[in-house]
Amino acid sequence: MNFQTLENKIFLNEPPDTSKLANLKKMMDFKYPTDYFEFLNLHDGGEGELGEDYLMLWCIDEMIEVNRLQMNNDSDFFEKYWIFGSNGGIFYYVFELKTGELLEIDPYDDTYCLKMGKSFFEFITIFSEKTCT
Repeated sequence: MNFQTLENKIFLNEPPDTSKLANLKKMMDFKYPTDYFEFLNLHDGGEGELGEDYLMLWCIDEMIEVNRLQMNNDSDFFEKYWIFGSNGGIFYYVFELKTGELLEIDPYDDTYCLKMGKSFFEFITIFSEKTCT
């Protein structure tokens, strides 16, 4: 799935301010998929039904605020993950800081972790093809 296909599936925000994007890059001081910033250059997040689930890709301001709160309240979590979205329910979508992999995690269940790809494109494809249980 490419960005144009994604644009036809969910609502996507306008491009972010370049200063916000630069600030986010400074804060995300870890290995992350470069195609994620290709997406952010075009859209400051977005949301909607994709496949059988709902996807919320947080805007830069929300992402920074949530990760700052997480850093202050649960430093163990923040040392492992950077949150970039959710399904609007239980699951967070995160970058694993050590590997840069994209994961679906349940913040209330440390044992649940679903690998969702090594690139943002792969994440979107896997998300759109997964089935809800």
